[in-house]
Amino acid sequence: MKEPDRALIEKAVQEAQKHIRALVQSHFINAIAFIGEEGVTIPCLAGYPTVTVPYGADNEGYPLGATFFAMAGQDEFLMNLAYAFEQGTNLRMIPEKYLQNEQR
Repeated sequence: MKEPDRALIEKAVQEAQKHIRALVQSHFINAIAFIGEEGVTIPCLAGYPTVTVPYGADNEGYPLGATFFAMAGQDEFLMNLAYAFEQGTNLRMIPEKYLQNEQR
């Protein structure tokens, strides 16, 4: 089995961190939010904490979530932000599709 190219991996991590740092600094923000998990690759590659909070279901009954991420070392802030979103929106629910499966 071929060894991973550590230099290539380290470069990708540094690029992800650089991109996020520039975004955060240029917009004076503490966290970034997006729908679903589609944008999670870059913060995960950078090693930054992420959390997804469920907030309902789509038109087909599949669960939806809002994903938040923050800079390294901001885990407590991120959890507080996610909790505030969940409590403030009160949108968390078990999608109907999953309730039907439980009743079988």
